[in-house]
Amino acid sequence: MTLFTRSGDADAPQVVLFEVSGSALTVLARRLSAAIAVFGSAVLFLWLAAPGVIADLSWGGLPTKPSTALALVLLGLSVARPGTDHRVRRAMTVTALLLGCEGILSITLDRPLLTASLLFPGAWESATPDRSGSMALGSAIALACIAGGVLAGPRLRTALCAGGFTLGYVALLGHLYGVSDLYSLQTASKMALPTALALLVLAGATAIAEPGLPLPRMLTAPGTAGVLVRRLLPGSVLGPPVLGRAILSGEQVGGYNEDFGLSLMVAAFVFGTVTATILGARTAARTDRAREHAADELAELNAALSERVAVAVASAEADRDELGILLDATPAGIFEGDPDGNLRYVNQRWQELADLTPERGGAGGWYQAVHPADREWVGSLWSDCLRTGADYQVRHRYQRADGSVVWVDTTARAIRGRGGEVDRWLGSVVDVTDQVAAAERLSESEIRYRSVVATMAEGVILMDSTGRIVTVNDAACRVLGVGAEELMSLESGDPRWSSLREDGSELPREEHPAEIALRTGRPVRDVTLGVHRPDGSVVWLLVSAEPLGESETRDEGPAVAGVVTTFTDVTSSRAAAAALRRSEEQFRHAMALAPIGMALVELDGRFREANQSLARLVGYEAKEMIGLTFQQITHPEDLEADLDNIAHLLDGSLDHYAMEKRYVTKAGEIVWVHLAVSLASDEQDRPAYFIAQIQDITDRRAAQERLAHRALHDPLTGLPNRDLLMDHLSHALARSARAGTLAAVMFCDLDHFKSVNDTHGHEAGDELLVVVADRLRGVMRPGDTVARLGGDEFVVVAEGVPDAAAVRALADRVRRALDAPVQIAGHALHARASIGVVVATAEDDARSVLREADAAMYRAKALGRDRLELGAGVEPAGPQLQTVRSQRASEETHLRPA
Repeated sequence: MTLFTRSGDADAPQVVLFEVSGSALTVLARRLSAAIAVFGSAVLFLWLAAPGVIADLSWGGLPTKPSTALALVLLGLSVARPGTDHRVRRAMTVTALLLGCEGILSITLDRPLLTASLLFPGAWESATPDRSGSMALGSAIALACIAGGVLAGPRLRTALCAGGFTLGYVALLGHLYGVSDLYSLQTASKMALPTALALLVLAGATAIAEPGLPLPRMLTAPGTAGVLVRRLLPGSVLGPPVLGRAILSGEQVGGYNEDFGLSLMVAAFVFGTVTATILGARTAARTDRAREHAADELAELNAALSERVAVAVASAEADRDELGILLDATPAGIFEGDPDGNLRYVNQRWQELADLTPERGGAGGWYQAVHPADREWVGSLWSDCLRTGADYQVRHRYQRADGSVVWVDTTARAIRGRGGEVDRWLGSVVDVTDQVAAAERLSESEIRYRSVVATMAEGVILMDSTGRIVTVNDAACRVLGVGAEELMSLESGDPRWSSLREDGSELPREEHPAEIALRTGRPVRDVTLGVHRPDGSVVWLLVSAEPLGESETRDEGPAVAGVVTTFTDVTSSRAAAAALRRSEEQFRHAMALAPIGMALVELDGRFREANQSLARLVGYEAKEMIGLTFQQITHPEDLEADLDNIAHLLDGSLDHYAMEKRYVTKAGEIVWVHLAVSLASDEQDRPAYFIAQIQDITDRRAAQERLAHRALHDPLTGLPNRDLLMDHLSHALARSARAGTLAAVMFCDLDHFKSVNDTHGHEAGDELLVVVADRLRGVMRPGDTVARLGGDEFVVVAEGVPDAAAVRALADRVRRALDAPVQIAGHALHARASIGVVVATAEDDARSVLREADAAMYRAKALGRDRLELGAGVEPAGPQLQTVRSQRASEETHLRPA
């Protein structure tokens, strides 16, 4: 909240307005929403932990119902956390809306809430005598309105939040005034006081959570309207509840009767109305006085500004006369144009350059001075600048009346007014005719030079008939490592030149290509030779020498005027070729001696080369591998993935790949390998062959499988442990739901197993557990799961059971298998067990089914051990499970041991 003060002189009225920041309102609204979510969470916790406490903590015995609390939590989080993922936030709001709609239907149809019976079965029957699970009708409607407001647009959101606020407000007044008829249509729909307060806060927070909505705009308005709203709104909202509670309290303690209380209420409302009117009038009066004072100040400012403008205009006219003299004396042409580009002023120099008078050049007449060949593109560029306001910079020609041409550089810039619009254009014109002519001559010279030497990528040396170097290019200096001046001081026979043949021997001077061309007059092409650089390195060149014309100064021999020697640096290519040869030799040597398998494979899959390690791995001789394809030795289940990777290599989407796969050896055995493959290309960058590296990982895979088995199985019995059981149970429930069959879960706990350990020792106990595991495996069907959870607890999962009779038969087999005596250490031991049996429905999950089976087992223990107990609370979802529920009483008789 910020204080805004506007002040004039000492006698001017002061206006002080309190302004509320929109962001501060938003933060406050979200924090209040978070508080409502915390309140709902606390109510839910009390319902779950101590439902009897709820009635004691609620005024008038009206507790906030669990469904209402859950909806408050969802809506509070949705408003408090706008940055939450959109789908999650929308799901929370829609869930709250469904809870409100469900509450309306529950009151209308006079039935308890389905959500309450599912989430909190029987948690509050002892706490509330009326329909325990039903939320109040007013609560349901208000929650639906607020949830709809969160989902709706700004206008509809304000209306829906107002509806929810009104319902909570009416309910609150009912409590505070002690008149239940204000908010209750029937006993079951009374709204709890905490619920009414929470709905009031949540509806208000939802309405102001977004700054762009009407309520936040009014609260944050800086003017008179905002001041009135901020002053009157709190009293209007809080006055009736506070006044009503005060009157009711006075009546309850006997301070006055109902009539006197009504008189107090009327007097308080009259006083409040008068006070609000006076406050509004004072605020409006202050605003009017401030407006009048501002108008007086503005009139004084206008008068002072008019005087200053008159003085400035007179001064500007005098300055303009002086400026005109200066502009006419400048060597550059100066012009001024209006916003449309029409000239309004030109100086004397511009008239000389364009050969136009101000009258002829004014408006658009200047366009006629532009050279006919330049008019179209110059006019187009000028039009674009006029449209966009961009700077105008161009070099073009003027054609004078006598036909002469003047090259000019024209620059113009838009001058903008205070509003940002173009007010005028100012520009200059500079004569650059001499510069253009000089540039053209230089360009022609450079073009001739580049066409002969400079643009050649090869080194070029031009010698005259005497062998003296007269021209070299940059490439020659760069390749030879000698500066141009030093290079031009050398001759072909200079002893500082030292050349080598390809075999490394010295090349005599007379065998140099340039010397041969000078001496014989015949060209010498593509000779490879080495040259010693000044730094001691050797550069290898591919040299050609071409004789030029005829010389008039030679007395004997061919009349050669000179020779052009061109050469290309081939040092890198020679080194690359040598390196490639060495690399190929090293690769083949390394491949032959590599401890892992290596191979070169043709594009069709045939082995081009394979080393001894690969041959031993797959049981072939190295020569047998040649011509064999990798498809022939790849396990059929891994071939498709391998071929798919190869396709990606060939289409360029992969440059290499690695995978684990299986090979089938010559003897038919399976070996696991880690395969790494890359693609080799030829000189044209086309795929040539594959390079494969193969490492035997059979032992590692076996070790991994053993570790995986140990992680998911009981080390004593070899049965699945809890983690693997939960996975099998989840899949069994899903398959049974799809097939429309039943899934039975039996939780078995051996009776008196501790006495076996105490009497016969832990080794005997372990042996008994192994026997029990073997018997359970023996009586179960293929596909069923037997698991040990630890200690003496076993779980049996049978899926695809057709009906309840099959469940009973399966349970009988388990009991008979366990009841048979076991001979351990010379003693006959009986492995009797308490067994809990659960038939899972399509809606059940693995953890809930296992918990229910465990609970049934404990009931069997409590009822005397060595017996079967069906899980309670299972709601059948179809005809088959209806049979289970109807037969449970008789099943207990059949399953319980005699």
